Amino acid sequence: MALYNTKGLTLDPKTFQHPLDRQATEAIQGSEVFQKILQWISKNSVEREMRMLYRSSKAQVTASVSPKLTAMVDEGCQMFGAEKKPEVYMERTYDLTMHLQGVDQPMLVISTELLPNVTERGLWGLIAGQMSAIRSGYCQIRFVQMLCAIKGLLPDSLAAPMVALFITWQKYAQLSLDRAALLATGDLNETARAILAGRAPLAVLEKMDLADPSCGYMTQAREFLRRPGAVAGTMKSAKAVIEDELYLAGRYVELFDFYQSAYQDILDDQED
Repeated sequence: MALYNTKGLTLDPKTFQHPLDRQATEAIQGSEVFQKILQWISKNSVEREMRMLYRSSKAQVTASVSPKLTAMVDEGCQMFGAEKKPEVYMERTYDLTMHLQGVDQPMLVISTELLPNVTERGLWGLIAGQMSAIRSGYCQIRFVQMLCAIKGLLPDSLAAPMVALFITWQKYAQLSLDRAALLATGDLNETARAILAGRAPLAVLEKMDLADPSCGYMTQAREFLRRPGAVAGTMKSAKAVIEDELYLAGRYVELFDFYQSAYQDILDDQED
């Protein structure tokens, strides 16, 4: 009996992938340079070296170490049709993040700081989202992105053309991962709180009804996103270019709008 995917959903990520993400993903996967880097990784056994580094420096999670995390990974793979289950590692960091990468063998690294800052259901949503990323080919993209960021590892003729593509993709891929998390949890509040994890104590976030279109944070988020003015617009644009993530306000509003529009249709299609 499923512990987390209690509705027995089986979804192809393409059914809910954000259009901007789809465009950015196809641009990378269709790039000749990207394919050359994948060949270089295979030829030089780079992934094997990375796995050895992870095993020697991070705590690997197995069923005996954490049955719950293992169940989340297993059910997430089943839900989104990911054929390759990732090796899972825990890492002591203060960033509330998960990193999934790999070409032949996916590797998922979870920050220990996430565990006290999200609920069990919220964590399930985040992990399920990462399993949808395996099906969508994000593992390979993230692995190549990481290698391109290591100065001197790849020739500039290969790494340089990919940087702008990666920045665009990473922002929009988050929107699809948020949608996957919502479909997994079936709870907009849980998913939105996981997005905002670390920005306020969990006890505070749990008092906010983020599914209410008139809640204070929704009002604040929409006001920020539509705020006029040259100075404000320039600063928002500059931050969006410099940083590799979307504004949390933008992710929250995008997820809410998806919940109000396509979310129920996707669930209804599962029942047909």
